[in-house]
Amino acid sequence: MKTLCAALLCLLPWLGYASENNEFQEVSVNFTSNDQAQHWIAKSYERATEKFISGFKKIQTVDNSDKADYLWAGQLKSKEIEYQIVERATGALISEGSLRVGEKTSSIQLEVLDAVRPLVRNGGLVDQMISRRNQVFHDIPLNLAQQHLLRIPKSTMSAISLVGGISWGIVLLILFSMIFGTLHGLERIWHWNLAQYTLSFIELTAIKTIFAVITISPVIIAALILIQKLNFNAFLVGYVLVPILTLFLFALIVTFGAILTRWLDIYYIDVKLKHVSIWDRQIKRYFYGHLRRLGVNIPHSVIEKVIFVPGKTKHIGVYGGGLVRSRIVIPRSYIELALGEPEETPYDSLEQTPDNANEPLARILPKKWDSSIQPKLNEKNIEKALSKSIFPLTVRQQFSEPTGGSGIPMEHSAGVWGHIRPNPEKTVGLISDNLQDLKIVRELLQEHQVHFAKLQFDEEYDDSDPNTYDFLFGAILREVGKVHRKESLFFTFFLAMEKCIQKTNEFIINYYKKLKDLYTSNLSKHYSIIDDGYVVLHHGRHHLAQFLYLQLSYDQSLLSLRASHQNLFLFSSKIFSKFKSIEPESIDLRKNRSTLKNRLLWLSRYFSFALPDYPYIKRKPIISIGLGVAALITVILEIYTSYSYSQVYLDKKIAFTKELNMYHQQKEK
Repeated sequence: MKTLCAALLCLLPWLGYASENNEFQEVSVNFTSNDQAQHWIAKSYERATEKFISGFKKIQTVDNSDKADYLWAGQLKSKEIEYQIVERATGALISEGSLRVGEKTSSIQLEVLDAVRPLVRNGGLVDQMISRRNQVFHDIPLNLAQQHLLRIPKSTMSAISLVGGISWGIVLLILFSMIFGTLHGLERIWHWNLAQYTLSFIELTAIKTIFAVITISPVIIAALILIQKLNFNAFLVGYVLVPILTLFLFALIVTFGAILTRWLDIYYIDVKLKHVSIWDRQIKRYFYGHLRRLGVNIPHSVIEKVIFVPGKTKHIGVYGGGLVRSRIVIPRSYIELALGEPEETPYDSLEQTPDNANEPLARILPKKWDSSIQPKLNEKNIEKALSKSIFPLTVRQQFSEPTGGSGIPMEHSAGVWGHIRPNPEKTVGLISDNLQDLKIVRELLQEHQVHFAKLQFDEEYDDSDPNTYDFLFGAILREVGKVHRKESLFFTFFLAMEKCIQKTNEFIINYYKKLKDLYTSNLSKHYSIIDDGYVVLHHGRHHLAQFLYLQLSYDQSLLSLRASHQNLFLFSSKIFSKFKSIEPESIDLRKNRSTLKNRLLWLSRYFSFALPDYPYIKRKPIISIGLGVAALITVILEIYTSYSYSQVYLDKKIAFTKELNMYHQQKEK
């Protein structure tokens, strides 16, 4: 962050120079005299007048009166030049008067200034003419009135304003939602960790802003070309065309991202696409179970945009988003360790099974052949087809019809250990006509679930598997945070770029590794703090600690099984007590580098038993010092230039004030 601020500080002097407006009006000055002996006097005053008024940025003098916007004609008579300034197009008289010959230069300049004041003053005729030249719709003042803005837009200008405002609103909404991540649950962070978390959030926001500017830079360059090279109207380009082109660029990005997502599925997903729903259903059931027990409030729309799949990689990752759902790829070994195999066994690709629980089920049972019918040659194929026509029930149908479709649905009997069904006995069953008795029977049937039930009344019981490990929840929650902050589309392009770089030559691969190592050594800390901080903000710090320690030591003895909050705290204390004895390596002694040991160390700050920092290597801030020196030199040069010119400015101001006072005194006489 310091490096970025120093770089921006160096650019401040250059950012202060405003671009000059090249629009101006042309004036033709022509002073004559009837006396040929005094003709040179008239021409000398003409040149002096042209030189004086050419100092105004809004006026340019020309010799050809046919091309000028204003004509300044004067005639020398005795000791005065009588003049008139006329608009050439309409012949309207702008100003008239006389210039006294033989006076001091300052007096003449003041008289010339009075003559051209109607042209050059702010909001004068030159400004009005330039505004009319750039004005495409001449009814702008009428349409900008308040009473017209409140009506249904019928005029062209109102429609343009409406389209431009809506387009800019959508663009800013998309950019702000991607640049500024969520800070939900920030009040759970202790105040001594708030400064580091806020600094990391600001740094990550700055990096996202830079990427956003780079993304929309083609639109900015196209707008500048249209305005400066092709002379398009600046108002229409900036207010309407720029947001529309930006939205079109966003559409291209998300469309290309969807194509890359399908391409990355080939490299990262470890199962067939038609079996993804089986794994996704099991992992989501596990994830939702932890959310209910912890009371975590993550928008349901965020989780529904995610597909959980087993992956071929060694690390958990995320990609997708935009037009397709985001993929959270989890190594298959982690899923089998935490959850086990899926509850449903995938069928062969040649067998067709109904995937929708609402589909009607048809059972075709094979009959025994009659003795009078001769067996056909393809009898085996027919038997195979008949056996495959007996469709098995899906999970949803089994839950809704546990008796195979012939009995009454018993959703209320679904529990952790399966369906609890009463068996018919010879004795008379319970007969009751009130809901209280039914509630008692239901609680007795689900007595084994009470330990995992929520404490509040009138809430559903947790029916997820109680024999699952807790560590995977922290890892999944970390990736869900990336989807919540709308970063999955960025990782799509990043992973696709890595795949393409791996297929290039060795020089490009080595150069990319150096760039990546430069980022990892200097900036990866802040992104890891935001990523792990999202897990902490959503009550997943104990689960994340188990996952990080598992990656570090592969010790499964400190992994908890559906533990309560007290037991989770005990497991975390054991993990950090063992972590104390692990010595850091040289790569861990870099302060801004994100490693497993550094992440566990930073995570311990969110516990009551925070660990002390490593003896980080103090590196010389060469880049920061260089940028700071450059910024200091630039500021000193600007200050010296301003100070040197200040005396010149004061002298000119005093001289002009004296001349102005003398002019007023002579005018009063």
